[in-house]
Parts: sequence; C-alpha cells; structure tokens
Amino acid sequence: MPFATGDKTRSAITYGPESHKLFLEFGFSGVIEQGTPVILDAANPGVVKPAVAGELLTNIIGYSITGEGHTAYGEFVTLACRGYMVVNAIAVGDIDPGPVEFVAVDANGINTVQTSTDPLKTIGWAIAAALDTESIEVLMQ
Repeated sequence: MPFATGDKTRSAITYGPESHKLFLEFGFSGVIEQGTPVILDAANPGVVKPAVAGELLTNIIGYSITGEGHTAYGEFVTLACRGYMVVNAIAVGDIDPGPVEFVAVDANGINTVQTSTDPLKTIGWAIAAALDTESIEVLMQ
C-alpha cells in the first residue's frame, strides 16, 4: 500500500461509465495531486507534468489517480488516460511528445503519424519523441 500503516486509504476511482479507462504509469516532474490534469513534458520523454491554467484539452493526456507523493513505485504517477490503447506507429518527420495525426498505412501495414496542430485531426499523443521513420508509441484517443 502506498500509505503508511494506520492511514485511511481513499478510493480515487468512482465506478461508472468511464471507469474502464486505460491506466498507465509515467515518470513525473512537478507536484501532481489526485485528479490533476497532466500533459506530456516535451523536454523529458515519457514524463508528465501538471497542466497549467488554460491548457488546451488536446494537450491533456489524462488525470492523476495517485497524488500527495503516494504512488505505486515512488518515481511514477498513475494516470487515467484519455486514450484507450497504445499503438506502435512510424513517424513522418520529427515528432515531439504531444498531439499527432494519422497520415496513412505504409506498405508493411503500419500506421504512420505526424505532429498535429489541428485538434480536429488529432488521433492521439506521441508518448516520446521520434525522428523521421522511427517507431513511436501513440496513446490513441
């Protein structure tokens, strides 16, 4: 248990139509409390940080399940992700962590993605950066 012996453990999950969301662990920077919306940290691949006031919804990848320093593995925070699955894709151009859009299916049957600036075309978020033609993990919306 992440809490000290004798502390009351509170549930962070309210069961209902959205309780089936994908939960993932990420490294984090900054202070993240339960329910905090988080974005990918472009400077640190695979790391999330708290969203700031006025952050675009297309940049928010999920909401913290753990907080107050109580995490399953200490250096990670558990997120209820806005996405439903993580898929492998091929980068078209250099991609930073953040929103991506679908380009095509290549000759090998693998999806290709590029950086997205249009919320209506965004299909998910690149979890870490990739160079042109490299494999990239995408959290799909």
